[in-house]
Amino acid sequence: MSQSAFPDAEERDPQHDSVEGRSIFARPVRFVRQVVSEIKRVVTPSREEWRQYTIVVTVFVLVIVFLVTVFDFGFGKLVEKVLG
Repeated sequence: MSQSAFPDAEERDPQHDSVEGRSIFARPVRFVRQVVSEIKRVVTPSREEWRQYTIVVTVFVLVIVFLVTVFDFGFGKLVEKVLG
């Protein structure tokens, strides 16, 4: 049996069933409880992971900026030649 990111994905959770028949006040309360439950599952990255993520994002942004600059310069020169 393969492991899933959602170990109990096959089981029905009564909290996630249909909201029909619930009062208008019970729905927001249920929503807040679900939000709090999801926030408790969040894992904060370590200092080393933050550093790695920052480097990866910075390099990616610099590559994209370089490509956009090259294309802009190239298309600018092309338009100058075509239009005079």
